Amino acid sequence: MAFINRYKILFVDRCDGRYISSEGIGRWLNSSWHICRFFRKNKYQTAILSSGNNSNYSGGIKLIHATSNDPENIAIQIKKLHYNILIISSWPELLYFLKDHNSKKIIVFRGMRNRDRVLQFRNVINKHADAVVAVSSIQASLLRKCRIEERLIEIIPNGIDHKIFKPKKHKINNLFIYIGALSKDKGSDLLFKCFYLLHKQGIRIKLIICGSEKIYGLKGNFFSDRFKKLPNITLKGLVSQRVVANIMKKASFCILPTNPSLIFETFSKSIHEAMYMGCLPIVSTSGNLPDVIKDGINGFVFKNYTEKGLVKKIREILYMDKSQINKIKSNMIKIAKKEIIDWSVVAKKFLKIIDKISK
Repeated sequence: MAFINRYKILFVDRCDGRYISSEGIGRWLNSSWHICRFFRKNKYQTAILSSGNNSNYSGGIKLIHATSNDPENIAIQIKKLHYNILIISSWPELLYFLKDHNSKKIIVFRGMRNRDRVLQFRNVINKHADAVVAVSSIQASLLRKCRIEERLIEIIPNGIDHKIFKPKKHKINNLFIYIGALSKDKGSDLLFKCFYLLHKQGIRIKLIICGSEKIYGLKGNFFSDRFKKLPNITLKGLVSQRVVANIMKKASFCILPTNPSLIFETFSKSIHEAMYMGCLPIVSTSGNLPDVIKDGINGFVFKNYTEKGLVKKIREILYMDKSQINKIKSNMIKIAKKEIIDWSVVAKKFLKIIDKISK
């Protein structure tokens, strides 16, 4: 391919190669991959540098394996690659080691799990970043509270792949899906207790889990082993986008029981994908989830963060009048079609920022 644009764009993604499944790009690297793919189609020289080396799948994108997880060594590797635009995902300490590198640097925060690191490196970010991207207005507000300078902050929401996640029609059923890490902050313990209680009560519903404890580098199989013991739960593990979409086609509900006392949700890709496909969300009050999901309007919010609180909410939904639940679903689909954007739109927004900081 002949590259005609002056920008040479490198995505630096702090994630392990294991997040890329053998079936295709995995969920936990897909943001960079989709944007990178758009750039490549439009003849920008671009690549992804990922801090993992156990997968060679790239889907047509140049994938560079980091030689180390140490930011100083990765900075040395980056300098040898000769890219003039760096888009760094949630890795602010890299900026310090790249301070003398002749490139424009965009730091992207896709969640506020890294809040302490933002506070720790805010002076480095303010001095050496050319732009700081938040995925929602509420996350931008959090960055301001961390004293990131206003001149740097840009808001670009995550997108979804409209070719994979397509609206579908089916009757409401009792199939639920959860997508994400198996960890306490994501509510895995609450999810297990809830479905255990529902099973004991004779409620015939099914839950499919797409995720693993390995997503955040957690060791052991504590949650995995517990879920395997319940007959109403199927554990799929780490799977590709297409597998998730195929399950969403069949499921009526997508559940995200994030613990509001442990983590602040800023933008849930799985909930947006679910809404776009017509899969009703059931969420906690963590972060901006209640701002996106209005209880009884375009989804469901449970405010009592206990297993009994979640069980009560699920029972209410299951026994809800069909006309009422179909009305909620119709509202959700209308909002989703209007507000949820494709990755190509996200990529164009990044290009605008690159043009702006390159003048």
